Amino acid sequence: LTALEAPIFTDAGRVDTLFLATLSRLPSETERTSMLGYVEAAETDEQRRSALGDVLWALLNSAEFAMNH
Repeated sequence: LTALEAPIFTDAGRVDTLFLATLSRLPSETERTSMLGYVEAAETDEQRRSALGDVLWALLNSAEFAMNH
């Protein structure tokens, strides 16, 4: 998650990177919209880091991750 704080990433890029790192695929448009909305709702950098952590945990606890990894 610390690497995602680099200024080269947009929030959409951060969400895409989390999907690629955990599920080895890009998110669908529905997934991207949902996760990006959650991350963009953060008002501070600390809240954004927490939201990205939540997205990561959701992906790690998904059935797709459990069945494929």
